[in-house]
Formats: sequence, structure tokens, C-alpha cells
Amino acid sequence: MKYKLIIYLLIILSFLLYGETKVEAKEYTVESSTDLQQVLDMAEDKDVIKVKKGIYEGNFTIHTSVTVIGEDGAIVKGPNKGNVITVNADDVTIENLQIEVSGSQDAGIHLKSNRNTIKNNKIYEVYHGVTVRGGYGNIITGNMITSFKDSTIKGFAIYLVEAPHTRVTNNYTYDTNDGIYISFSDYCDVSNNYIVKGRYGVHTMDSKDGIIAQNFVTESRIGLMIM
Repeated sequence: MKYKLIIYLLIILSFLLYGETKVEAKEYTVESSTDLQQVLDMAEDKDVIKVKKGIYEGNFTIHTSVTVIGEDGAIVKGPNKGNVITVNADDVTIENLQIEVSGSQDAGIHLKSNRNTIKNNKIYEVYHGVTVRGGYGNIITGNMITSFKDSTIKGFAIYLVEAPHTRVTNNYTYDTNDGIYISFSDYCDVSNNYIVKGRYGVHTMDSKDGIIAQNFVTESRIGLMIM
């Protein structure tokens, strides 16, 4: 009986050590608006979603830690209301998309989570370009952002609220209210951005211990406003 118990325990231990199967990340390719949201809904953490050239209309929401990569010419176009893309999950990457047409007070990309990477996107005809509310450790880099072309009411290219440890680097912003607005967001790094035709280039409020360095601001009322 004693030996049977030992063998039984060894079997359980072996299962615990070696019984877990490794789940491989999946790669999806989408070619229509319906496919895009369906794949976003079914995708699991670490999956990769490749968006083919074309126009994808609607408001899209990301709930899992996926990477979304656009082929050149992949355009995600909102319906003139709401955020075009909302990210609820941590560790999401959005890369090489053209994102257009948010609601009148909304964003091209809205982050409510942590450690996401938004890079090399073109964001046009939106109120705010990228907003982060209540997320930490996000990276926003290499994006081209402008607000509504035919409106005098414009939002911020990049808007951080309670978003500590955000890195905002190497972005180009044009014709927005403020280029980068940082509110209640400590330890942020805002470096090497090119900001044209804004009210303030970089505007901070109630944020401490950040780095603001090597930004180029032109055709704006004030380059840097710290409050």
C-alpha cells in the first residue's frame, strides 16, 4: 500500500511538472470590417492580427493582449461617433494603421490599460489622436497625428490622464489644440517629438518627475507650458 501511494504521488508530480501543454500563438489575416471585430473578439493573448489593405468601418474594441499590424493602405474609419479603437486589455500593440473619423469629443485610439505600444500609425480627422486614461507604462512612438481639418474645435494629439510612466517619443503632430497634454501623470518621458501648429507644444499639469527633452515645436503659441 505504501509503494502504491508513492507511485501515485510521483505520477501526480510528473503531471504537474510536464503535463502543461504549450499553446502556440495564432496569426489571423483579416480583409473586411466584420472579420476584424470577429477576430478581435475571438483572439487570445499573444495572437497576431494582420490587417490587409482596405477600409474597415466601425468602432473596434480590443479585449485581449494581441498585436494588430496593418498592411500599407489599411484604413480603420470610425462612424463620426465614439473612439475609433478602444483598448481594454494590457500589452496590446497597434502598428501601421491609418485611423480616421472619431466622434466630436473622442479619440482615434483610446487606452484604458497598461503597457501597450502604439507605433507608426497615421491618425487623421479625429478630436484627440491617442488618449490614455488610468493606464501606466504605455509607449506611443513614431505616429503622425492631426485633428479635424475643417473645424476650429480641435483636441490634443496625445492626451495623458493619470497615466504614469508613459513614453511619448518621435511623434509628429500637426494642427491640434496642444501637441501633448500630460495631466496627473508622473514619471513620463516626452522626447524627440515634432509638434507643428498647436496652442502649446507640450502642456503639463499636476505631473512630476518627468523628462521633456529634444522636442521641436513650431508655429505654436508656446513651446512648453508647465503648471
